[in-house]
Amino acid sequence: MRIVIQASSCIRYTLSLMGTCLLLSACTQNHHFAEDPNLAAYPFDSYECADFTVKATTQSFHRRLPEPEQYIPADFQPIAGTVSHHALASDWINAFFHDLAEARDIDTFIIISPRHYAQGSSYISISPLPWLVDNEVVEVNQRFYDRFSQTLGLNADPWAFAGEHGIETLLPYIVHYFPDAEIMPILQKEKPLRLDILNALSGTVQEIMDDDEGAFLLISSDFSHHEGIEITHARDTRSRIFLEVIPDAFLGMLGCDNIGGMSVLQDTLQTKNYVQTVIRNHSDSLEISGEQEWDITSYFFSYFVVPETDIRKELTRAVRKSVRKGFRDSAPPEFKDYPYTDADEGIAVRFRSGNAERGCIAYYKGVSDFKTAAASAARNAAFSDGRYPPIRRDELKDLTVEISLIGAGCRMNSPLDFVPGRHSLLLNGPGGRAFMQASVAAQNNMTREDFLNAVTRKAGLDAESWRKPEYELIRYPTNYFTENFRGSAAQ
Repeated sequence: MRIVIQASSCIRYTLSLMGTCLLLSACTQNHHFAEDPNLAAYPFDSYECADFTVKATTQSFHRRLPEPEQYIPADFQPIAGTVSHHALASDWINAFFHDLAEARDIDTFIIISPRHYAQGSSYISISPLPWLVDNEVVEVNQRFYDRFSQTLGLNADPWAFAGEHGIETLLPYIVHYFPDAEIMPILQKEKPLRLDILNALSGTVQEIMDDDEGAFLLISSDFSHHEGIEITHARDTRSRIFLEVIPDAFLGMLGCDNIGGMSVLQDTLQTKNYVQTVIRNHSDSLEISGEQEWDITSYFFSYFVVPETDIRKELTRAVRKSVRKGFRDSAPPEFKDYPYTDADEGIAVRFRSGNAERGCIAYYKGVSDFKTAAASAARNAAFSDGRYPPIRRDELKDLTVEISLIGAGCRMNSPLDFVPGRHSLLLNGPGGRAFMQASVAAQNNMTREDFLNAVTRKAGLDAESWRKPEYELIRYPTNYFTENFRGSAAQ
């Protein structure tokens, strides 16, 4: 018989049952059936993606992609992402996978989803069974499955995945854009939040991603649920800040249905250098459907990207080369601006000698070539920052170089909507404009108010002018590092 499960207003799921008989499919019989009593008792050897899901996906392939808020920077590679599992957002899901396929190849998606229904027996659920998606078979990476099973002491929990839209909704897109990819689906029970178990899960994910460059961590999550416009926007403001500075953010800022998955994502990204967040799109059910303004679900489609090469060495080398060339030039170097593009990203180069500032130039957006921009900013900071005398050759032995990689800016709804030490700030308004790097707050243990006062004074305004509504504040997620000019790492 065929049972139809109505799971939500967005999507329905079909599950074919044949009593206690085994449903035969085109898939090869899985060797784990003989080993795991949970699988031996389960009446299927695969899961079937619902026709409704496949139809919604196929339709989205033929529609125009939503315009992105931010683009994946050149020379950066996505290693993880967040994506909705609501079919209502099919056009945005399609755009997420389209751009991901343009950016990189993926061999295996490690998908962590909340367990939406009261089925399954484990806090963390895994299953080695393949999925049927419109006559295509999506296999589970058996090597990854064995590793999670052995490391975490997990048996297969096959019932947990039956009709689970947190996994199922994404599979047609994976088949379309990554036809050779395998998956490693993981479900986790949202309440209570077991950080001890999630930490163990994080450790295994990190080990796998360190060992296998073809793995991609995908967090299947929707964000604010069941509220009106004001509460949804307030929750999404906090969630956006979390995503922008995820390695250092507070998990309690999030409003989403997959806190456990986000915890694993955060732990994994903390082991990576220079993670930059790219939010391709943010939307919600009201914006998409125009209906039910009292019951809104919101969505973030984001990538977490890292440089494809050792960007720390490359940028530091570009800075040193540029400054040394300035000393060799016959005439003193003059200020020469960078040829800005429409890119969202930026860079800043700052020189210090001990605790003394010796020059700083920031191109806070419009940078598409980081090495060229680093060389330009270094030359201008060393020789043409009017606040300080030009750097002398005999200073180089004591000089430190700080390089900040600046992400896309976001206008702030409130002056306090940022994280000191992780966001740079731009203040703009009547009589003044100034940009200040995140590192200044970190190095001086500044509070939010301290940092706002500092950037306001830098603009030549009264310290608390930032409180006035006529002043615009924009935050920029920022990663930075420091090197000694002569070569050894300073920080």
